Amino acid sequence: MDIIKKMGDSLAGRFFQHHLFPLDLKELKGCVLFELDEIFERLLSLGGFPEPFLQGSESEYHRWRQSHLSIILRQDLLDLETVQNILSIERLIQLLRHCVGSTVSYASLARDLEHDSKTVKCWLSILENMYIIF
Repeated sequence: MDIIKKMGDSLAGRFFQHHLFPLDLKELKGCVLFELDEIFERLLSLGGFPEPFLQGSESEYHRWRQSHLSIILRQDLLDLETVQNILSIERLIQLLRHCVGSTVSYASLARDLEHDSKTVKCWLSILENMYIIF
């Protein structure tokens, strides 16, 4: 990730970049723990991160999601970027959750967040670089 670029050490010869994405239906299809219908339902309701997927509880998923997002935004993001308005970025993430699969413009997001569209574009870029969205 781009986080490595911000470190002082080059890690030459000690680093290999590997992208690890959440579990998906194709990957889990051969899993003997669950039937295909249950895998599909769990992915839809709990997502593809292993911890909430394997626990299978919606309440635990909501707790995990809130904790995971809070740690990323309140610790990692603040360590890496000079961001002033974490609450607006959290709201942006919530807005994006409801826009999956549809066209979204910087202007409409900016209007909803009451910020400049250039700021929203910058925030989206940061969230993409941190793999919060892609």
